[in-house]
Amino acid sequence: MGKANLTLNGGDLISRELNLFGGHGSVAVDVGKVTGRVNIVGNAIQMNADSERVFLGDILATGDPLFTNTGTYTITGTIQTLGNPLSIVAGADIDADASGYDIDTSSGSGNGGTILLAAGTNWSTVGPTLTFNGTNASELGGSISLNLNKLDSRGGTDVGTQNVNGGNITLVAYANTAGTSGGTINLQSVEGVKSGGDGSGNNGSVVVIAGRNGLGASNSIALPAIDTGGATAAGGAISATTAQPTGSLSVTVATGAISANTLAASNTLSDASVQTGKLLSNGGAIRVFAGKNISSGVNDINSSRNAGAGSGGFILLASGVSGTGGSIEAQNILTNGLGAAGANNGGAVSLYADGDVMLSGNIAAAGANTGAGGNVVVVAGATPVVAATTVSVPAQSAG
Repeated sequence: MGKANLTLNGGDLISRELNLFGGHGSVAVDVGKVTGRVNIVGNAIQMNADSERVFLGDILATGDPLFTNTGTYTITGTIQTLGNPLSIVAGADIDADASGYDIDTSSGSGNGGTILLAAGTNWSTVGPTLTFNGTNASELGGSISLNLNKLDSRGGTDVGTQNVNGGNITLVAYANTAGTSGGTINLQSVEGVKSGGDGSGNNGSVVVIAGRNGLGASNSIALPAIDTGGATAAGGAISATTAQPTGSLSVTVATGAISANTLAASNTLSDASVQTGKLLSNGGAIRVFAGKNISSGVNDINSSRNAGAGSGGFILLASGVSGTGGSIEAQNILTNGLGAAGANNGGAVSLYADGDVMLSGNIAAAGANTGAGGNVVVVAGATPVVAATTVSVPAQSAG
């Protein structure tokens, strides 16, 4: 089959369903209103729309897909990239209206592709680069709400050792300037999020930032089970923060790949809560910062090494950062090291809450072989202060 490119430029696409087949060539769509379910097969796929809502159906990209829309993207099919990076950037929401579909950038024998979902941003394209930053929230902001089987950016999913990397997953939802709309991320209907590598490769990280304010005990972030393990190397950090994103992120339009990334959560946390499923990182650090409550219910938060020899990752949880009370609730907190040779230390455990700390299980931070156990600090009834990736508790704030 020859390689030919497919380009649609300008105008509106009014249909019940739109099927675009680019074969081994690229597919480029730059249009206004789009009404029908869009299914695309191609190599590199770039779609830009100025539409209240675009329904993304089944997408198969053998290259690097990039989807942008001034309005909402609604996912109504499986998006698969065969190990290539995926970026979906919306001025409003990113949602999924039915279960049974996947966002899948995994690879059987190669590296997993990165996944970027950014909602509620006024993105801009200059030359070959798309950029958005923390000062460019859209008028109403945007939320991410997915009812899917899985988000999967693993590398080396085939049988046997592949020695490849997992892809990083970045989810950001901007609230409007007042913090009163948009800015929530709800993945609780997703069966699981996986970003691990394989063999001696690196594990992909998961970063979740949501800016909605004023929710209090209601969640601005609701997460399913997340597993960043797979490769024997450490890595695969997990972080979730109730704050407006700051910094900037740039995507190369031609490849869909992230070219620069300084995105971070603001030090000014929003008054909202975080609910998580089981968090498992194989030695990667786990950080969760919430203006109000943090709860994993009866699920573990586990940064212990479970593959390969090495030290456990640290776990840092801070709730009630907005100073309006805020609890931490979990089952087991685990940061154990692993390995029969060398000093494989337990990771540090730091739990800070303006209100109560409630654990229904154990804290375990044991070292392995000659490794030392990790330090454990639990502070309840004092307002934590967040500065970048660190937390402190001023003495005068103690209750």
